[in-house]
Amino acid sequence: MDAIAADVNKSTTLCGKTRVVLIDGPAGSGKTTFAHHLAQTLAGCPVISMDDLYKGWDKPINDDLYARIAEQIFTPLQQESNIHYQKYDWYQNQFINWIDLAPSDYLIIEGVGAMHPKNLENSCLKIWLEANEKLLLKRVLGRDGEHIREQMLVWQKMEKEYFKKYKVGDKADFALQTN
Repeated sequence: MDAIAADVNKSTTLCGKTRVVLIDGPAGSGKTTFAHHLAQTLAGCPVISMDDLYKGWDKPINDDLYARIAEQIFTPLQQESNIHYQKYDWYQNQFINWIDLAPSDYLIIEGVGAMHPKNLENSCLKIWLEANEKLLLKRVLGRDGEHIREQMLVWQKMEKEYFKKYKVGDKADFALQTN
């Protein structure tokens, strides 16, 4: 973790004064846990989860998503203003809450779709996490419940297509296998 944090600190800021770290990989690979550990190493910086930015299960990775990320996160950072993004409520199936974050030295965005080509120009470091395929589904269902099994099977197919289409893992500065 210290080596990655050191690389972040050595990197060039590409989004205002903020060094943006992107963490991507399949659901269940440990992105959220890793992001929060890295955030603590980086002075407790904010972490934004892609789960909070998707608009539900149906075609979550789309142009609208990246337009919102640009407008609500990257543009304010480039202008050294507060981030003001809308968080999706998965129980009410709609965007409800607005989240405000002051600009900081670092920002981590983690989740499937974080390393989409439309986000890359704003990031200083890209991290790919993966795990054994059987472990991925087990972790997600253990965390979120058996009731999402069918949706997760569809999700896993979608994310594999996304990873292949954009060669996401190849864009990483660090690629890590989790247990």
